Amino acid sequence: SLRATGEGHISSIEFRNVVIKRDNTLYLEPVGQRLESPKIKQNHLYQKDQFQQKMSEMKRILEFTPIVLNKLEDEFDYASLRRAVRSTINEVAEAHPNRSEIQEILWLADSHYTLRFLMDTDISERVIFPISEWENKGIEDARFVRFIKDDGEVVFYATYTAYDGKAILPKLVETTDFFNFKIKPLYGNGAQNKNLALFPRKVNGEYVMLARIDGVNNYIMFSKNLSVWESPQLLHQPKFPWEFVQVGNCGSPLETKDGWLLI
Repeated sequence: SLRATGEGHISSIEFRNVVIKRDNTLYLEPVGQRLESPKIKQNHLYQKDQFQQKMSEMKRILEFTPIVLNKLEDEFDYASLRRAVRSTINEVAEAHPNRSEIQEILWLADSHYTLRFLMDTDISERVIFPISEWENKGIEDARFVRFIKDDGEVVFYATYTAYDGKAILPKLVETTDFFNFKIKPLYGNGAQNKNLALFPRKVNGEYVMLARIDGVNNYIMFSKNLSVWESPQLLHQPKFPWEFVQVGNCGSPLETKDGWLLI
């Protein structure tokens, strides 16, 4: 996977086929002749408490958020949220002519979606462009990992940073075939800032994630829920002159016979 940077420094995710030869040299296969636009679907069910928590984490608890959420069940879909937003806009139209703040409540919902690419496309022709308002200034630093589930099933996850020009939103990509992708935000006080990288399997029954929540140090987190990350623990601090003011990771760690190797 590659971070492709376009006009205005707006980033997206693209892919290449690479062959590692017997002598350890790399061969990049030719790029396809077109770009494929995927079908986009928003059919996620949202939990009201998690939705409100993430709005708060993103500093987006607005005057109208409780009004909108009070119109919804504890579990709601995208269509229900749109109706609640539209109803709230109509109720406060005269007193609050600036409706953009109410519309922002939809931004988080827009961050849950699925993508489906045509089966006759080359992997280099499938590009994940920014779709939701939260990522309209770029999809940055996707860290893909081949994850092995408890039953041996293989799934590919990637963490990336969605950027709207003011705030960042950590998000998760899931795919098994690189044709179909599920994308959603990550929650919790550990799902902040950049440098999130998932371990390639569970450890002692829990998912494990690396993070840099304060923009300076490396942290490690454990969770039963892949979407919710709390209680980050300090793992590594800048020490040497070449680390200057911050450290980070170069992606998910590698498991060796001697333990986990983190670069």
